[in-house]
Amino acid sequence: MYILHNQKVFYKIISLVVAMVFFMIIIGILGFISVSKLSNFSMSMYEDRLVPIQIMGDVRLLSKDTEKLLLQIIQTKEVEKRKALISNIEENTKQINILQEKYQSTPIDKKEQEDWNELQKNLTEYRATRSNIIKLVNEDKPIEAFELYVKSKEIFEKTLIPRKNISDYNVEQAINLYRESNDIANKVKSVIVITTLAALIISILLSKAITSAICIPLSKMVSAVEHIADGNLAEHPRTFSSEDELGKLAEAIVKMRQGLRTVISQLMESGKKINDFAGKLNLTVNQSNIATNQIAQSITDVASGSNQQVKNITNTSNIIKDMSKDIEHTAVATNNIATAIGKTANSATVGLDAIKKSV
Repeated sequence: MYILHNQKVFYKIISLVVAMVFFMIIIGILGFISVSKLSNFSMSMYEDRLVPIQIMGDVRLLSKDTEKLLLQIIQTKEVEKRKALISNIEENTKQINILQEKYQSTPIDKKEQEDWNELQKNLTEYRATRSNIIKLVNEDKPIEAFELYVKSKEIFEKTLIPRKNISDYNVEQAINLYRESNDIANKVKSVIVITTLAALIISILLSKAITSAICIPLSKMVSAVEHIADGNLAEHPRTFSSEDELGKLAEAIVKMRQGLRTVISQLMESGKKINDFAGKLNLTVNQSNIATNQIAQSITDVASGSNQQVKNITNTSNIIKDMSKDIEHTAVATNNIATAIGKTANSATVGLDAIKKSV
C-alpha cells in the first residue's frame, strides 16, 4: 500500500469508503443482472411454455366435452335439447379456435410446428366426421350416426395425440428452463458469495493497511512523547517518514525534542552562571557581614562614649545658660551705660557750643 503511504489521512479514509462503495456497487450490479436474467427466464417459462400448456389443457377439456355432447346428441330424441347440445358444440368449437389462435401467437419451435400441422390435419378430418354425425342425427338416423361416431373415435384420438404431444413438449421445455434458471441462480449465488468474500477480504486488507498507516505512526509518536515526558530527550532514529499529517506531526515532535534540549542546555548554562554569581555574592555578603559587625562594634563604642559626652554637654549647657543670663544682665547694664554716655555726650556738645558762642 505504498500508494497510500504519503496520502493525507482524509484521502486514506476516503479511499476505504470508495472501495467499500465500489464493491457494493459491483455486488449490486451482479445481483441486478442475475435477477433480471432470472426474471427473463421466468417470463419466458410462463409465456413460451406454461401458457401453451394451459391453452392445450383447455382445448383438450373442450374437445372431450364436445365429444360427450356429440354422444348426447346421438342419444337424445328431443329436438330442442338436440339444438341446445349442437349450440354448445358450436360454442366449444368457437372457444377452441380462439385458444388455438392464442397458441399460434406464442413462440413455436420446429418440433411444435410439426405437431401443430398434424393437429390441424386431424382436426379438419374430425370436424368433417362430426358434421356428418350431426347431419345423420338431424335426419333421424341415430343408428347410422352412432356407427359413424364409433368409427370417428380413432380420428378423435388422433386430434388428442398432437395436443398431448404439444403439452408434454412444453412441460419438458418448462422443466428445462426451470433447471437452467436454477443453474443460473446457483451460479449467481456462487458469484455473489465469491465476490462478497473477495470484497470482504480486500476491504479487510485495505482497512488493515490504512489503520496500520495511521495507528502505527501514532503509536510510535505517543511512545516518543512519553519518553519526552519522562525527561528522555536523547535523539532517536526516525522509524518512519511520510508527507501526510502524521509525518508532519512526527517532524514537529523531533523539532520539539531538539527545542527542549536547546532550552534545557541554555537553562543549565544560566544555572551555572547563577551558581558562580551566587558564590561570589556569598563571599561579598560574608565580607559585608564582617564589616557590619565591625561598624556595629564601633557604633557600640561610640554610643558608650557618647553617654559621657552627653553628661559633659549637659553640664556645659547649664554653664552656658548661666553665662547667657549674666551676659544678658551685662548687656542691659551696658545699654544703660550707653544711654547715659549718649546723654553725657549731648550735654558736652551743648556745653561746647555755648563756649564757642561765648568766645
